[in-house]
Amino acid sequence: MRRLALILWMTAWGVLVSSRADVLQGEPEWKIDFGEPVVGHPVLIGKVEATTGILVTLRSGKVVVINPAGEKRQTIALDLPCETPGVAGNLRDDGIHSIVAVDVRGSVYCFNERGDRLWKFPRAVKSGEFRLPVLADLDGDGKLEILVTDSYGTLQALDAMGRLRLEIVATQYRFGVPAVGDVTGDGRPEIIFGTEAGEVYCLDVSGEVIWSTTLNGCFGRAVPLIADTDKNGKHEVFFPTAFNNARPGLFALEAATGKFLWKAPSLLQSYRSTVVADLDGDGKNEILFGDKNSSLFCVDPGGQRLWSTQLPGRGIFFAPAVADLDGSGSGTVFAIVRNAGSNGKSLYAVDAKGQILDAFSLPGGGASSPALCRFTGQPELRLLALSGGGQLLCYRTDQKSAGAKILWPGIRNDLANSGFVQSSHPQPPRATLRDVRSVVPAVRRLWMG
Repeated sequence: MRRLALILWMTAWGVLVSSRADVLQGEPEWKIDFGEPVVGHPVLIGKVEATTGILVTLRSGKVVVINPAGEKRQTIALDLPCETPGVAGNLRDDGIHSIVAVDVRGSVYCFNERGDRLWKFPRAVKSGEFRLPVLADLDGDGKLEILVTDSYGTLQALDAMGRLRLEIVATQYRFGVPAVGDVTGDGRPEIIFGTEAGEVYCLDVSGEVIWSTTLNGCFGRAVPLIADTDKNGKHEVFFPTAFNNARPGLFALEAATGKFLWKAPSLLQSYRSTVVADLDGDGKNEILFGDKNSSLFCVDPGGQRLWSTQLPGRGIFFAPAVADLDGSGSGTVFAIVRNAGSNGKSLYAVDAKGQILDAFSLPGGGASSPALCRFTGQPELRLLALSGGGQLLCYRTDQKSAGAKILWPGIRNDLANSGFVQSSHPQPPRATLRDVRSVVPAVRRLWMG
């Protein structure tokens, strides 16, 4: 009876929502039907504020490059199907973007902007949908390395030429996607990751352990995020519980030392939905994350819940995108649920207080994080969404162009998938680091090779 009442309430709510003011300008500006399943989120090429194209990865093992007008520019073929989206970045610091993709067996491919294959690094490991490739300059030479993980406990870093430069074996099971950034204030990046056994490690770029800890959670499918949420110059790292857990939620640790700060509870597990943004324009960040119950939570920098909103659907597995559409400082959150709710909707617009502004249907339901961008030479913000039916949809947002601002463009905030949000405040002196565990990952260093 209680379940029936909930369904009836959600259905009535869906009708009510559809009558609210639009935040997207009607039908999509353009859409592309790929005719087959897509993988992951729409990936921006260039910059968030000057996007030159979009990457869409197809499950069959193709990566399609789309221009801002919604036209297919080229199609790149891998040797095997894909389960994780590709990424584009300026690997060689020469102003030319390369496209990096990983197939279902873990092999890494690199293509130039014309779609020519530059190299392939063969691997025979399982690489599932949570294994995002990460781009980061590990050795300070101005060129990006490619970090990839697998389901057998290994992280490998390749250079721009496809040569293995670092290998870390931390477990025999799922190795989570790393977050990479300078959290200690020494001018060099650190690598922070979790394992399915609940271990969390912070390593320097030579593979030496800076700190480690064990938390009550499974992090082999977690996508962590590093950010300075309270704007004190010290970064926090956030880990969602990414498997069934008696006490699910979002962990916050001091990124430089691994000190436990707080845990914000959720109803069910979470995966890759963490967002940090100033939603209400008060100069203080809020933290958003969703769970498998389709609940969207908002907490303050201390982990105290400000609000929660349940959206009809089969889980919020994907990070929302956030924009200030009118220059008022108030954010609008665009969240996509998996599949669709009882109201047939998959894309929701939520205000800074957690109130639903509008809801939209996606062909075949929701399948990934949305993305916000400005195309090169165009003042209006665009919202991009990939549907479960294999379509890419581009919407114009209802905005005041002069004041509109992107607060969070989509998953992990940066186009390199590094999961690191640079602090706008001075970094304090390097923290005193904690003692490390006696059992540490096995590391193979090939930087001088």
